Amino acid sequence: MGNEKETQLTNGSHYLVTSLSTRDETIKTRGYFKGYTQLGKHRALTIELDDTHEDAGEIRIIPCHVVASIDIIDQAEPEEEKKKETGSYFG
Repeated sequence: MGNEKETQLTNGSHYLVTSLSTRDETIKTRGYFKGYTQLGKHRALTIELDDTHEDAGEIRIIPCHVVASIDIIDQAEPEEEKKKETGSYFG
């Protein structure tokens, strides 16, 4: 178990997100992860709907606190973090 990579949501990955709609209903969103956004005080996922939706290409915003599950259909490689160069200041 020590060799497992930590799973993280990556831009461009294809996911099936199940989220809560009402107490008894869920919404299934299948599409491509575009990142996070702020929705009021809450963080949210932005998903570009794939062709299984009538509104393919539209962006759906899903507040993180209503996400019930995320199925990974196709995981994109994470982008390498750009290291900020530390410059020297001579004054």
